Amino acid sequence: MMLTASKISANAVGANEIAANAITASKIQAGSITGDRITANTIYGGLLQTSGIITQSGQINDAVITNAKIGNAAVDTLKIQGNSVTITNILSYNPVSVNNIQYPVSGTYNFVGSNYFPVTGRIIVVANVGFYGTATSGDTATLRLYMGSSGSSGGTDVSNISFTGVSIMGIHTLVAEAAVNNTGWYQYRLEVSNLSYITNPSVDCDFVSFMRFR
Repeated sequence: MMLTASKISANAVGANEIAANAITASKIQAGSITGDRITANTIYGGLLQTSGIITQSGQINDAVITNAKIGNAAVDTLKIQGNSVTITNILSYNPVSVNNIQYPVSGTYNFVGSNYFPVTGRIIVVANVGFYGTATSGDTATLRLYMGSSGSSGGTDVSNISFTGVSIMGIHTLVAEAAVNNTGWYQYRLEVSNLSYITNPSVDCDFVSFMRFR
């Protein structure tokens, strides 16, 4: 004769009447343990399968977090490693005559570039300058790259080259770097000056800039 559930009084079998390790997985009906049978905060990450869950040590499956799971503008610069975002900008100017700034006028001509910084960062500017015309041994010219300028004036002279003679002609490169501590537009300029006795002088300029953000 078997002992069935109808022969056992309600609440007659308590925890003390059950031997340790007597109830195994095979003795529990599938789906019989529901959420309201589990004491709150008693199941920790170490007791769960280690794949596909979030614990203090990670446990997120590959490719689980997609673009749809990240809100617009939800990741700010503080969540990105320093200088890990670089944006490149290219600005080109066609050749212009600079005959009107030659000695004895001693004027200047400026190529001006600017980049917009939504957050602070750093900027590297590469200015490739082409000089055209005819120069002889006594002719002169100076190129200066200013950072943090305001239009065609101001800024810090970070890189410059002075020429005498035929070396003026050709392509010349100036490079400068600066911290950008304020948001908004940041300007830089390439100044052509100190021209003397060059025949039909003209200049063009290409700015290649690299904006780096935190």
